[in-house]
Amino acid sequence: MNRCNLRWRWRAALSQQNNQGRAQFDAAAALAEKLFQEAPELHILGTSRELLRVEGEHAHRLLPLASPPEKASLTAASALAYPAVELFVERATSGGSEFALTDANAWDVGNLCRRLDGIPLAIELTAGHVGAYGARAMVRLLDEHFNLLWEGRRTALPRHRTLRATIEWSYNLLSEAEREVLDRLSVFVGSFSLDAARAIAATAKDDDAILAIIDSLVAKSMLASSVDRQSPRYRLLDATRAYAQERLAAQTDADEMAQRHAAYFRALLENTDGAARDGFPAAADQFGNIRSALAWCFSDRGDRGIGVALTAAAIPLFFELSLLAECEHWAARAIEALDETAESARRSLALYAALGSARTLTGQFDDLAMICLNRALALAEKIGDLSGQVRLIDRLHLLQLLTGKFADALKTARRGESIALESGDPGALSRMHLALGISCHYLGELAASRAYIEAAMSRSGATKDVSGEPTLDYPGRAPITLARILWLQGYPDRAVEIARKTVSDALTMDNPTMLCRALLWAFDVFYWNEELESYEDSIDRLLAESRTHKLATLEIVAEAMKGITLLTLGTTGPGLAMLKGSVEKLQNRRFGAVAGLSVPLAAALVAANHGEAALDTINQAIAQARRCGFLMEMPDMLRVKAEALIRKATPDMLQAEQNLAQSLELARQQGALGYELRTATVLARLRQRQGRYRDAEELLAPVYGRFTEGFGTRGLKTASDLLTELRLSRSDRVAAH
Repeated sequence: MNRCNLRWRWRAALSQQNNQGRAQFDAAAALAEKLFQEAPELHILGTSRELLRVEGEHAHRLLPLASPPEKASLTAASALAYPAVELFVERATSGGSEFALTDANAWDVGNLCRRLDGIPLAIELTAGHVGAYGARAMVRLLDEHFNLLWEGRRTALPRHRTLRATIEWSYNLLSEAEREVLDRLSVFVGSFSLDAARAIAATAKDDDAILAIIDSLVAKSMLASSVDRQSPRYRLLDATRAYAQERLAAQTDADEMAQRHAAYFRALLENTDGAARDGFPAAADQFGNIRSALAWCFSDRGDRGIGVALTAAAIPLFFELSLLAECEHWAARAIEALDETAESARRSLALYAALGSARTLTGQFDDLAMICLNRALALAEKIGDLSGQVRLIDRLHLLQLLTGKFADALKTARRGESIALESGDPGALSRMHLALGISCHYLGELAASRAYIEAAMSRSGATKDVSGEPTLDYPGRAPITLARILWLQGYPDRAVEIARKTVSDALTMDNPTMLCRALLWAFDVFYWNEELESYEDSIDRLLAESRTHKLATLEIVAEAMKGITLLTLGTTGPGLAMLKGSVEKLQNRRFGAVAGLSVPLAAALVAANHGEAALDTINQAIAQARRCGFLMEMPDMLRVKAEALIRKATPDMLQAEQNLAQSLELARQQGALGYELRTATVLARLRQRQGRYRDAEELLAPVYGRFTEGFGTRGLKTASDLLTELRLSRSDRVAAH
């Protein structure tokens, strides 16, 4: 017997079974209505997968059991507050299993219940096997649909012994058209709109037919529906989708459905207004579908052309959701496919820019990131895209800063300024002035840096990316840079006020990448002002977000900041170990500003009486900073070197004083009054020990006198107290004579 005849006979048998089931259902409905009419006092309580649609019927829909939300932080006690978890634990332990809900496995159990859609039967069947596999392993087994075959109680009805049997029983009661649509809808991951269902699952041109079928599937509880933003959303429960996927995979039009699915989401993203960002919430809600479509496009059976276009269209969403590692993955796959798809220059530009940018932000400071950004910039120049050139120069500038190429970064920013002037776009010019200001800041040119930053802030658009493209910026970059400059120039109160406002704004941002960069850049203001206690929560947030979103270099920098904070709070051992380990990791990653983190490391070694180690650390930092032009912290490096020389086993006081003198001179040249006060305080203290009270006072008093604010900060209080000591010492000496 050939395959066609077998398939026809199977369908005929299934149709007969379906007709019998429908006839029984219709008979039950007719009986219920007759009883209602003839016996008014009679009440009938029935359960059904769909409404009887008879006179007097009142429906109460049984909702799934509440499960923990995806991002919930769970303990055993808090997890048990959810009925789905409570049922899971009850069923897992009732059969003699040694399973116990603990704080360690609470999240995994909550995840299982959520993945099972809170359906009691699914939870019961799954919980019965948790003792054999463990909660963590069962999540993987769900992905492989093993739960469809897990057996429950022997005394249950046959259709309730496994999930497959339950679903198969309901599936077989559907009409052929309903089964076909349900199978096709299984290509969706998570929720989908009615438009999406029409685009993928329509079996004919008649929209009314697909609408009626969807309504019927909802009525029969094969499809869940909800109203979101005034429009209906649909989804298949996980187990139903798994069963329907198996059915679809065996059909000849499976690839056609996957292609329709990918094409639909490509069009959806291409029509999303990234500049206004109004479409991002809806697009983000569909990210599971987008990810699934990309996986099919780049599979052996996929459509590379749709895959390249879908990747390019999804780039803004990847950045908006801080899914940078995933963006890198798909951009690389799409670039590999460019030759076989003959893509446009603009789409190629977007892919190279995305790959270079994603690698930059995830801390992969290698030649590939630089090559990709330069390739994208060349394409932008080729097609005369001035705004695109500004955007790419901004990214290239960031990569050069992160890799310690500070002089190159300044040249790049100047090149961007010329292009921005040519474009006539004030927002682009503002962004390039911001880049110039940051470059000058790293190079220790404070006056020029402040002038550029204030010029950038005087125009609108300083923090907005152009053309709705994904941004590497964060809204507070200009003000937080100004805060840093103000502290260095001797305005600590204003600096901290701006920094606090910027951090407060950053913590409300719904973009982890931008948040992490903002928190990182603000750290120094609080460190310089010696008030890291108030910044500790921000550092913990930075650590958590950078780990979650795989921002590897930012995570290491955050660990260094945590180490510095622990040292500040007196937790010397763990703090020193964490800071030292982080500095070593950053050196291996070619992080350009690692020399700056060597300053607190050397200072901590000095405080721990490891003078020789401190001297080695700060000498390496000074040499590296001079090689790459990282002069911003050079006055402080020279000060810490002097303190290390003083704390050596055999102190070198002469060289220490020379380094302090160099630090003072460089701070004055840079206009860094904040650093000048630090160094002057150390040198005055040294002269105090030598009995040179007048020299010490004459050195420190003029520096202190140039401050107009910040007298409540620790640095200025220390200087004030020292000046009082020096004057008293001089008075005592005069009285003694």
